Amino acid sequence: PEQKKCCDSTEGIIACTQPLAAKCSLKILEAGGNAVVTSGLNLTEPGSTGIGGDMFCLYYNAKTKRVDGLNGSGRAPLKCALEKIRNGVGLKDGEDGELPFGRIHAVTVPGAAAGWVDIVT
Repeated sequence: PEQKKCCDSTEGIIACTQPLAAKCSLKILEAGGNAVVTSGLNLTEPGSTGIGGDMFCLYYNAKTKRVDGLNGSGRAPLKCALEKIRNGVGLKDGEDGELPFGRIHAVTVPGAAAGWVDIVT
């Protein structure tokens, strides 16, 4: 079947690639839930989203009548200093370089789980 390029709605939209997640989201919305409640269904697409990664969200707050944003991206560990990372990847002071993706230093503390909690509280 041909897919539409654009979709307009005044009632709401469910956007996901997983059919079961779309069906569950529709039931949640029909029962009075909101998009934040349905966001827990991200676990059906672990390659794109998941509790072990980061999350970014724009949502309409009906009480304040404005769009708010939440940054649930990971952070570097508290005791992690730049000098320690530079030494760990073999960079001398003042030397330019890149952080190798295959090293532990390229990993942040997952922020998605805390972000989803923050958005519903």
